Amino acid sequence: MFKFVGGGKNLTFIIAVALFLLLLVSGVFFLYFKELGVSENLVISSYEECVLAGNPVLESYPPQCVTKDGQTFSEEIGNELELTNEIQMINPRPNQLIEKTLEISGQATGSWLFEGQTSVKLYDTNNNIVAEGIVTAESNWMTEEMVPFKGTLNFTQIDPQKGRLVIEKSNPSGLEENKKELAVPIYFK
Repeated sequence: MFKFVGGGKNLTFIIAVALFLLLLVSGVFFLYFKELGVSENLVISSYEECVLAGNPVLESYPPQCVTKDGQTFSEEIGNELELTNEIQMINPRPNQLIEKTLEISGQATGSWLFEGQTSVKLYDTNNNIVAEGIVTAESNWMTEEMVPFKGTLNFTQIDPQKGRLVIEKSNPSGLEENKKELAVPIYFK
């Protein structure tokens, strides 16, 4: 079998050194991973950071994330809650991933449409217009009731980033007080 020169003293010394090295390496890994952000001193300043840190997300709309120290961050959903009695989006929903062809659908009161249409624009993170077009009513738009609308936007592939889809209320008068828009945050796939 094995024969150690010098007896058990060398074996004891080797085991002691191995245990010391194991503890040293474990300590270094602990400190390293603590520095990477598993620290309690991690500063959270947005909904996305809160979720990434593993905090719970409440079943609410918009979704809310709560940190261990009680801070609450809401997911950005645009201004749809402010305009829900006038216009409602079916597709895309806030923070949805979209591709080169975007099918738009929803419903709006007839006052949002002029001649059964209104304009829609797609912006990138830098506020550049990526695509623009119109959505068209699918039934009689001359009503104050909700009218379904549809439209399609085609755009070229851009780097993955956040943007927003904006549907403008038709404003044939051009008066500032009649100007409204629904902004829906999106992500480009």
